[in-house]
Amino acid sequence: MTEQRSRILVTVLAHNEERRIAACLDSLPLGERGVRVVVVVNGSSDATADIVRTYAARGVELVEYAEGGKARSWNRFILDCAPAADTFAFVDGDAELVPVHSPRWLTA
Repeated sequence: MTEQRSRILVTVLAHNEERRIAACLDSLPLGERGVRVVVVVNGSSDATADIVRTYAARGVELVEYAEGGKARSWNRFILDCAPAADTFAFVDGDAELVPVHSPRWLTA
């Protein structure tokens, strides 16, 4: 990961989310200035990581861990390789942000 400070870092934690990860990513402000999106895929045995790779052209970055466990992956990502940001937002891989309910800071 490049060392460039983002205004907002959106981290998606995903484990075996091949059915929902595209809807999750499509609901995020991909390509918005100052917003960086990283998907942390942990211990998945399905096509989650492959689907995330198809979003690379839209600026989505992939971090993949062989071991499962949301807390372990969160800690490992934050402590070892999370890029600098002013604001950190964490989203589960099966969640979708609804524009009307998205936090103002995420879209402002």
